[in-house]
Amino acid sequence: MIKNGFMSDLRVCLVQADLIWQNKTENLNLLYAMLKSVVAVDLIVLPEMFSTGFTMNAKDYATSVEGEAVQWMKQLAKEKNACIVGSLIIAEDGKYFNRLFWITYNRLIFTIK
Repeated sequence: MIKNGFMSDLRVCLVQADLIWQNKTENLNLLYAMLKSVVAVDLIVLPEMFSTGFTMNAKDYATSVEGEAVQWMKQLAKEKNACIVGSLIIAEDGKYFNRLFWITYNRLIFTIK
């Protein structure tokens, strides 16, 4: 809740899920189902590497900033009118990164490299 330009209460949803290893589609569906009933929250914190589970097969499971998982985060942020934070395997310039994404309710994207 924002009062006088400052947030007085921060409502956070921490997500712990039994991710399906290396299965992006199933993980996005699982997380969406878990979050379907979440309302009145400011921040949703997803598990590390939420779309694939932790894998060392980065080349096979990496995505881009324009990829499905980032688009899914943007849509969820819009639907829930909340910020979403989570990390993904990102391919960039032939290298792979476990990159944190912070997406605002108005779909602005911030990343930590």
